[in-house]
Amino acid sequence: MGHRMNIEYRLAIPDDAIAELKRATSELPTVDTTSGGPGQFSCIAKAHLQHCPSVDSLTRQIRLQLTRHGFAVIDFTSLPADIDLAVDRTIMTALLSAVGTPVQIFNKWPLWKPIYTMTEVEPSRAGGTGFIPLHMDFVNAEHPPDYTCLLCLRDDPLGGGHSIVSRTDVATDALSSQQRSLLSDHVFTDGQVVNLSHVGRDINPFPVSTPDS
Repeated sequence: MGHRMNIEYRLAIPDDAIAELKRATSELPTVDTTSGGPGQFSCIAKAHLQHCPSVDSLTRQIRLQLTRHGFAVIDFTSLPADIDLAVDRTIMTALLSAVGTPVQIFNKWPLWKPIYTMTEVEPSRAGGTGFIPLHMDFVNAEHPPDYTCLLCLRDDPLGGGHSIVSRTDVATDALSSQQRSLLSDHVFTDGQVVNLSHVGRDINPFPVSTPDS
């Protein structure tokens, strides 16, 4: 994904920020083993990152990207390749905890739900081999999360599975007032909210957008 993306949208993590993150998280339990779950881990991580100026500067850049574009692309390739994946996830969750509070929504999956490339699913769906829109799940829930995070471990050697991101504000600005009015109606349905946490109740049918979004 990275080599096809305009450099404007990529945030590389400076070496000094990596050093601060590794030092601040070295004594923490991994995000997968924290007894109080990701919420408790987030509180602990924030406390450990209070005196990390390079991390603070990086999180301000991330917030700016999220506000300006609606998404941020963070380049974690500066993390050493030989670090255990559980440690990597812990470092990345600590950084993202400085931007927002992580929530575990799927009751049967860990915070970072594994997604594998599979030829037996539709190419455009999660895990498919085609160009996959990076999307927000739980649009049919009362309290969908503000952001979703995707961690790409490596490029598909056969060239499949690229993720697509786009600016929804640009798409919305291109719509007519009639189209915007239609999208604000409670007439859309999708799936069911079952065995999920932290997203509220099922609100089918729901609007795609609201006047203040």
